[in-house]
Amino acid sequence: FLQLSDDRLWQLCLAVAPGQPFRLALWRRLSGVFGDSDAAFLDSLPNGVPLGVDPTAPVAPCPVMLSAEPDCSHPLPLQHCTSAWQSALSAPETVDQLLEAELAEGWIRVIPGGEDELRATYARSAIGKLGLVSAPDRPPRLVVDSSVSRVTENTSLPNRSSYPSLKDVRSCAPTAMSQDSVSALVLDVSKAHRRILIRPEDRGLLCFRHRDRLYQCLTLNFGARASGFFWSRLAGLLLRLGHRLLYVRHALLIYVDDILGMLPLGTAPVWASVLVLLLLVLRVPMSWHKAAFGQQVVWMGWQLDLRTWSVGLEPGKAARLLLLLRSLLGRCLLYTSDAADEHRDVE
Repeated sequence: FLQLSDDRLWQLCLAVAPGQPFRLALWRRLSGVFGDSDAAFLDSLPNGVPLGVDPTAPVAPCPVMLSAEPDCSHPLPLQHCTSAWQSALSAPETVDQLLEAELAEGWIRVIPGGEDELRATYARSAIGKLGLVSAPDRPPRLVVDSSVSRVTENTSLPNRSSYPSLKDVRSCAPTAMSQDSVSALVLDVSKAHRRILIRPEDRGLLCFRHRDRLYQCLTLNFGARASGFFWSRLAGLLLRLGHRLLYVRHALLIYVDDILGMLPLGTAPVWASVLVLLLLVLRVPMSWHKAAFGQQVVWMGWQLDLRTWSVGLEPGKAARLLLLLRSLLGRCLLYTSDAADEHRDVE
């Protein structure tokens, strides 16, 4: 099936290139066997992907994505920002913990010589601003703003991807009464963007400061234009491979890194296991604690019930929206009361 002539080739397929988690050789061979038009993209991942800033080395277009590029005919000078955003400055201890975790993972590194070393090492360099994103019911995460350093404006990569919506889920529903039932599988790829290496010559472009130390990103980060482009390509390869392995009627969708599979109820455990085994064999890092299987699941904040093909807001999100609406309603009532008082005063 894989056309491996000896054990040496099999061992090469099982190997994992440094700095990233995937069995790229095995993934490449599987995608090649099934004739995926973007399979060659996997060959670039062991050495790292370009950020699309170097005008003399344009990024090869993706055969299955939009090819429109932003106008970089007049590049702007890259900037070295001297501080971080207030969100990171106001919670330094939280940032310390998150940076320690990323250093341990090998996703970032400290530049010991600071800005002087950065300029001496790289032909092009930029320092963005570190931010801290906090949301209810979700752990805080770091984001590097590369727009203020003008890396985003100088990136010649598409900035649009097509993601599924509830309309796509609804299109999977039967158009008439049916005796066939469906079960869902929900999976989440862990820290998806951080799993893709940046090529060495571009590692001076996604830098940031914290507590008077200069850091650089060795892998793609949340916030860079290149992150969305390259992860979308990898997610597409993964999804198309899943389609090839499922020899039954099914649906398979992915929104950034959140996977939704819909399978025939009677054999769903078998085919769900096939998908899970594929992820394990390719060593795709997953947030297994977020996995769900059944006819009632939550995906992208929506509570799906495949028994009745109905949808509703996830209870936690619905509660937060109601809280916001009540807050807005209270402000409107206060404003109306104040306006009425002013009107009476004028009279």
